[in-house]
Amino acid sequence: MRLRFATFALTLLLPLPALAAPAKNSLEIINTLPRSIVTVAIARANTSAWQAIPLGGKTIPGGGSITLGVVTDDSCLRDVRVTLADDRVLVHRNIDVCRFHSYRTGVDLPNIVVTTHGMNR
Repeated sequence: MRLRFATFALTLLLPLPALAAPAKNSLEIINTLPRSIVTVAIARANTSAWQAIPLGGKTIPGGGSITLGVVTDDSCLRDVRVTLADDRVLVHRNIDVCRFHSYRTGVDLPNIVVTTHGMNR
C-alpha cells in the first residue's frame, strides 16, 4: 500500500511537457520566385502580431529556402509575410503549419495578398 502511494505521489511531481508546452512545428519557406526574399515574418492567422524572422543579414535567393521553427498553441493557422528585393510584399494567410511543412512563394496561390509600396495588387 505504501509503495503504491509513493509511486502515485512521485507521478504528481513529474513534469507534463505535453500539457505544459506548446508544440513546435517546422515550416520550410521555399523561394520559387526569381527575386530574392529580404525579410520573413510570421503571425498567428488574421492578426497583426508579426514576428520578424532573423535572416542573419542574408537573403533567400530564387530557388533557395529556409526552415523555421513555428511554435503553435491552440491554433495551427499562421500568416506568412515575405518581402522581395523588388519591394513587393507577399502575405499568405491561414497556412496550417501542423499539416503542411513547406510553403512555396508565388502570386498564384490562394489566400495571398500582394502589395507594392503599400498598394494592394
